[in-house]
Amino acid sequence: MENLYFSISFCILIKSAVIGKWSAEIFRNTLRFACPEFLPSQLYGKRNHLYEKLERMDMLRRRERLEIPEFYVGSILAVTMSVPYTASKLHRFVGICIQREWRGLRHYFMLRNVIHNEGFEIRYDLYNPTLVSIEVLKLEKRLDDELLYLRDALPKYSTFPFDMEPQPHQPGTPVPVNELKVSRWELRDFKGIQDFWHLVPLFRKLRYRKVRFMPWEKFDLIADYKINATADDFRDFVRQVDQEYDHDAEKSPQKAS
Repeated sequence: MENLYFSISFCILIKSAVIGKWSAEIFRNTLRFACPEFLPSQLYGKRNHLYEKLERMDMLRRRERLEIPEFYVGSILAVTMSVPYTASKLHRFVGICIQREWRGLRHYFMLRNVIHNEGFEIRYDLYNPTLVSIEVLKLEKRLDDELLYLRDALPKYSTFPFDMEPQPHQPGTPVPVNELKVSRWELRDFKGIQDFWHLVPLFRKLRYRKVRFMPWEKFDLIADYKINATADDFRDFVRQVDQEYDHDAEKSPQKAS
């Protein structure tokens, strides 16, 4: 039932965009962070529409077997996977999602937690067949698209109890944004880091002057076009997902009978 509920909700999301309830800009921004693995490849020169279509079919079939909830970088998750090394044959890890990367079946996310003053990070392939469950303990976003700087921040920013109770999120309400900022003086151009570069001694500034901060990248339209999906790409994806779920909806009454 949970998988069916998620499939229906995912289908409603797609159909809302198809019939025009959402503007194209809102849908693109929502899908970009909620389901980034469905977007075309980030390597512009290696995009193949047939390969991406077949890959999305495999991803949709996997979602019928495993409930993959909505989560973002900054959400706190509990992931259970099948392993042959424990008595229960299961391993459960709780942590904050600090990164989501790659597209298609290669898409992965990384969880971080501090246990006994030691930082642990586990990378999970989202469509790994050994994944048993993905539970969202706290659904929220952060100010940045990746939180790799938490590795060098204080442990309190990455410490979460394994017996943490899930905090329910009302469906249909906006996902809250956690505006917490950590203290890192040597990094800039991050929204989730406190800005006190003007208080740093000059010799330390000179030490980091060769670090490549490229503020002009956000104005580079060609680079943005090559990395992100175009309107035509989104249209093809929406059409394919819509056809897949319509096909499943036609088959489901036959199974029930």
